[in-house]
Amino acid sequence: MQGRVAGVTRSLGRLPTGWRSSDLIAFERELADLRPLVVEGRTPPVRRVVTLREFAGPWFEQIARQVEVGRMSPYNYNNYEGRWRNHLEPFFGSLPLPAVDHAAIAKYMRDRQDAGLQESTVKHHLAVLCGMLTDAMGEGLIERNPLRTPKRARHRGGGRHDAIDLQPKRKLPRFLEPVEARALLAATPERHRDLVLCALTTGFRRCELLGLRWEWIDFRARRIDLREQLFWRLTGNGRERQATLRVCKYDSEREVPLYSGLASLLASRAASSGWVFTDPSTREPWEYSRPAYVFLRKAYEDAGLRRPGVMWHALRHTYASVLAAGEVKRHELEKLMGHASQGTTGIYTHLFRESFETVHAALDAVYGSTDSPRLVSLASSKVTAGGGLRFSRDRPPGSCFSLFMLWAGQHNSAGCRF
Repeated sequence: MQGRVAGVTRSLGRLPTGWRSSDLIAFERELADLRPLVVEGRTPPVRRVVTLREFAGPWFEQIARQVEVGRMSPYNYNNYEGRWRNHLEPFFGSLPLPAVDHAAIAKYMRDRQDAGLQESTVKHHLAVLCGMLTDAMGEGLIERNPLRTPKRARHRGGGRHDAIDLQPKRKLPRFLEPVEARALLAATPERHRDLVLCALTTGFRRCELLGLRWEWIDFRARRIDLREQLFWRLTGNGRERQATLRVCKYDSEREVPLYSGLASLLASRAASSGWVFTDPSTREPWEYSRPAYVFLRKAYEDAGLRRPGVMWHALRHTYASVLAAGEVKRHELEKLMGHASQGTTGIYTHLFRESFETVHAALDAVYGSTDSPRLVSLASSKVTAGGGLRFSRDRPPGSCFSLFMLWAGQHNSAGCRF
């Protein structure tokens, strides 16, 4: 429909390319609002320009309420707020919402990567921006979100290049070879060795590991019932922190077998309740990064293993690799690791207790089955363990414990030789 408003000929109520019949409802409503203005010769009201900074304030207040009712982790909220304050706001904050388009986002990605940030890190920043733009689109402040993959097929107006893919390229997991894991244990101070061994033999995430409680450990049944994870909550004026417990990531509460060597180390100081691992200087649970500062970084360096990106999570990947090599089934491994895949079936972890013996055998094959774990120097080139598992350094790094090899069915069911 063509109309003349304030001496200017304008096209009113135009539908976007690829429109559908359901779009006609909003189109007719907009047309009905514009028709009296055209007839009377009045100028349609101009929408108020909202900058991204103005929109971000109420947006963060809204998701803060989600934290209060327990629908979002405070850790995630802090991450979102930090990414906005440190990265997104300086670049996009003063822009009107419609100006945050594909070109502006592409420029941000180039500038951040030129500054030395990894592509995956930049995409984590943009995931926060995507949430803001999605809600702004729901409120009618913008017509489309350039960061959201178009749902329409190309013949209906969508296109391959209309959105930026926020899915980072997945890299192969970093893990330690058996001889490297034992060398790390040998280089770890004795008073902290149980913490590293627990990470290697349970696969817990860092916050799950540091928040472990004595009442969750069943020494007689040789299993750990993980219920929550550590979270340091800001209190008072925001400068003090208090150790609390929150639900695990992805609601991944689960049971895992207790390795005999770890049970031996923990039994000497077992208690009926309380934190299992505490900072000797404070008698409180460890701060997130403090174990690495106090002993773990030096242990890696003393064992000759210091590589970028290899720290706590590498121990979790090492646990998964050992179990994969020990022929633990994939669906059982997913439950033991607390992965989000398979949805809510994680609540049935107790149904897989029959696999615990397989897990015990795999861990004993690598770390030994005696009361104290075997410690082997890094100079050992080959280690032959019981149970038919043989680990060798002759093959290239990343080939011996690959989960993808196991899941693709390329392992030898009669006994793995790596």
